[in-house]
Amino acid sequence: MVEWGLNSIPKRICFYVSDHGYGHAARSIAVIRHLQNNPNLDIVVKTSKPLDFVRRSLPNIKVIECLNDKGVILEKNYPKVNEDATSKLFHDWTENWEIYIEKEKIFCKGNDIDLIMSDISPLPFLVAKEMGTPSIAISNFTWHSIFRHIYGNNQITKALKDAYKSTTIACLLPLREQMNVFKNRVQVNLVSRDISVNRSDFRKSLGIKENEKLVYVGLGKSMDEKILSNLSHIADQNIRLLLPSEAKLNSKKYIRIPKDYTETQNYLGICDLVVSKAGYSTISEAIRGKVPTFIFLRENFYEDIFISKELKKLKIGEAISFEEFIGCDWIDKIETLGEYKDHFNNLSRKYTGNGCGQIESIVKEILD
Repeated sequence: MVEWGLNSIPKRICFYVSDHGYGHAARSIAVIRHLQNNPNLDIVVKTSKPLDFVRRSLPNIKVIECLNDKGVILEKNYPKVNEDATSKLFHDWTENWEIYIEKEKIFCKGNDIDLIMSDISPLPFLVAKEMGTPSIAISNFTWHSIFRHIYGNNQITKALKDAYKSTTIACLLPLREQMNVFKNRVQVNLVSRDISVNRSDFRKSLGIKENEKLVYVGLGKSMDEKILSNLSHIADQNIRLLLPSEAKLNSKKYIRIPKDYTETQNYLGICDLVVSKAGYSTISEAIRGKVPTFIFLRENFYEDIFISKELKKLKIGEAISFEEFIGCDWIDKIETLGEYKDHFNNLSRKYTGNGCGQIESIVKEILD
């Protein structure tokens, strides 16, 4: 742990979390939990969509509702960006930028904020720039690259680029794009929430037998969970399925993650395989638990391209088509999981180390 001056006046951090899904929140929680061990740091979190999840995960941290950004909209029954709907959402968001910036400047000045951190809404960096306050970005992608990939270069993507360029320093996570939009960049190790249960004991408590393979199957929160209905056709008696709490399937073969259970990384860690959409948090937590991962890609969503390439390079998983996902064709590969698991022993510190400590060191360097 980084040592802070014993007589230091507490430094105040405002941490902004993206409102696109829960993955940004999950890894931000990991970082904040690490930072809050320091008595000389006072942290406030601002987010909207994952508000309840963050509050329950960080009971000793003040969490304030604040809409920070907008992501993409997917087709309801297929993992493809709905370009028309996303464009409208995107333009509606940008029209309120000035109001947001003025509001957050008032908040940050009124609360004597010393440092602004964001994963990975661009607007807090503009707030920091106008206030003369240092800022830290944490991510494996930017909304500039996501929207530029869909719509090309235009006035709005340029505005996003300018916002990110104003960041003091960017902490680049593994499974990432180049992140060239940032002027100052530093690579950090994997960031994910710690697994806090014993694998064997937890599996036994859930009634999973030693000869059974537990497979997590997930869509993320952007798609209709009814798609998972095809799972009811799985006949292999040695396969148990772990499903999100929203899944509407009734069978003794299925285990649902409890709705109010925040530490889902513990469930992923006891699996033998994760089959899911591409996404940093799910994959990073699977890596932490040494669980092979099969992912399907969201069409025209840039993050999935470089995540799938990295997964293939590491040989700890692979990309499958969405048709293979819903058709459960991945079951035929269950017997080859040992080949993927062997490669976890060859991962570099980039994936086995804890990036939270590196981020803490950067925070200390900026605030000292």
